[in-house]
Amino acid sequence: MKTLTLKILSNICICLIFFAANAQAEFKLNVANVSPAIMQINWTNQVGTSYRLWSTESLAPSAWTPWADAFSEDTNVLVSVSATETPTAFFRVEIPTNGSLPAVQIFSPTDNQTVTGEIAVGVGAQIGNQLQGVNLYLDDALIGFIDSGGMRFNLDTSHFANGSHTLYAGAVDTANNETLSSSITLDFENPVRWLDACSMFNSFVPIDVDSDIYPADWLVTVTDTNGTTVRTITGSTTDGIIQTSWDGLDDNSQQLPVENLYEITVDVTETSGSSMMLASCLSSTLEATAISTTTNPHGVPEYTLQKPTPNPLTAYLEALTNFDKLSPQEKLIYPPLPPRPADNPNATTTALMSAREMFLVSHNVSSTTLSMAAGSASPNANSTLAHGSTSTLAWWENPWSSKQTIVARVPIPGGFGITVASDCNQIADLISAADGTVGNNRGVFGGFVQVLTTDSDIYGLTNQFANQNVTAFYFYGHGNANGNAIGTTTAVIGGRTVGRLLGNFFVPYLPAYYGVDAGKPAMVTQKPFNFIFLDGCNTGLGNFPEAFGIPKAVPSSAFDAGYGSHLHKRTFMGWSGTVQFQFDPAHIDWSLKFWSTWLDDSQSYEVPVIDAIIAANNYRPAVLSNIPIIRWGSRYLKWSD
Repeated sequence: MKTLTLKILSNICICLIFFAANAQAEFKLNVANVSPAIMQINWTNQVGTSYRLWSTESLAPSAWTPWADAFSEDTNVLVSVSATETPTAFFRVEIPTNGSLPAVQIFSPTDNQTVTGEIAVGVGAQIGNQLQGVNLYLDDALIGFIDSGGMRFNLDTSHFANGSHTLYAGAVDTANNETLSSSITLDFENPVRWLDACSMFNSFVPIDVDSDIYPADWLVTVTDTNGTTVRTITGSTTDGIIQTSWDGLDDNSQQLPVENLYEITVDVTETSGSSMMLASCLSSTLEATAISTTTNPHGVPEYTLQKPTPNPLTAYLEALTNFDKLSPQEKLIYPPLPPRPADNPNATTTALMSAREMFLVSHNVSSTTLSMAAGSASPNANSTLAHGSTSTLAWWENPWSSKQTIVARVPIPGGFGITVASDCNQIADLISAADGTVGNNRGVFGGFVQVLTTDSDIYGLTNQFANQNVTAFYFYGHGNANGNAIGTTTAVIGGRTVGRLLGNFFVPYLPAYYGVDAGKPAMVTQKPFNFIFLDGCNTGLGNFPEAFGIPKAVPSSAFDAGYGSHLHKRTFMGWSGTVQFQFDPAHIDWSLKFWSTWLDDSQSYEVPVIDAIIAANNYRPAVLSNIPIIRWGSRYLKWSD
């Protein structure tokens, strides 16, 4: 525990700074007079780290009382103290390292806040063991992971539906214990929303945007990392629905460089003064007697119409005529008639119509205009242009196709080791049998199961990942406590090492040279794999998905949209805890069942990976209840893909 102590005596400040022996950084404490009545205590603190401020009027051990608990939102923490009410006082700042304060907390934004556009989510975490990373969850779905730098996520709310959403964070220590924060509720309010935005593509970028501003003109702008606009696409929408795509070409129909990051922005501008928005264009067939209009928070008109309705007695008599034609048996099942209503030839009804409905009515009836008793509503007559935008980042992947699979294991002693070796050989045989059926060069890399016995075997395996003939990997062996390394008991392969070798990594914060996108998350993939199954302890908890080109921050829906016609389908699988290999054969049985179901030649290798997982769970339910599998990426990846 690091402790800073200061004494305030009238306007005289005496500062004493004490650090524990295990302090990792120098923390500085300052006191300043803001006014004769106010003192300010200021100290440096690591972003996202918790602190506790104590106070006392004497140095007796029993006199100290907690004055404030909080997480530091930035590196400078400032607390004001009244010098008139406390002419003599001691204050102590503790920066705990023993987990005595709440483990993880979201300190910005605040609960029940309305947010729009891109927001910063500030998280504080303080746990007993070393912090491995922090996850961010939106509506129970993982949307971000940070394992370095400040604990601050950038969340683009325009990528989600408007309305109420639940947000919480999870702090993961190196023992793979995840502690969840309390949740906050946020109200997303965006006039323009990009639906299912993803960060990677190979053939085209689907642009699916929903706008509350319509009728409107829209503009798609594609910008490269130099800030140069390379492509513009224009169009208009009458109902707020924008569906188009970018094919990777520039304005001169030339293909842009692959293995590059591009920003795609959709701007929407309401059509000003359009006659289609005028109530006076309504057909006389509406027979409206009154129309009024209001605008919602985004400036979109909403109309209230009052118009005649059929005389309720007339409608009743028509229904009665039909009812009388029914047989006695039919009358038993015919809905009973309501009570006979009064005769009201002047009956009216009030209906709320959106601008879209108003537009459709005005263009699907005759052109005869209506002179309304209550006057015409023309919301655009004197209004200014309504505007909104949303954007996403897209990494253009290099074209690639599925190729060979590395199958590797570590030696397991005893009789169980014979079972492991046999099952791994059967997995390799299944892959070899599929080669040629689903395409050439899809077999086992090297033609055999690699047994990783020595340190050099591990290092040799690492180099094989970069081989252009390899796009899949199955490994049965040891995983370390934080899920960031696999290998033998003496040598391991780290997730970050694999990521650097392949050029695959998730960037929580883009560098400043990305301009307006600095701080946004993005995924870079130089050599992504299409399938990885790390069959070892804790392998689903670390950075390996990103290292092999499968970002945890991209939801399955993005990989599965349109069955991946614009995005390479890919799947990562790993275990969510410790697997006792020598004493728990159920796990290797689970794995063999998964492979035999997924590579079922009687099904033409068309079984989705999620169906194979379900089959394995049903075969060995104890595994599901004990250490469930973790899957990232596509649910529908098939071996035939």
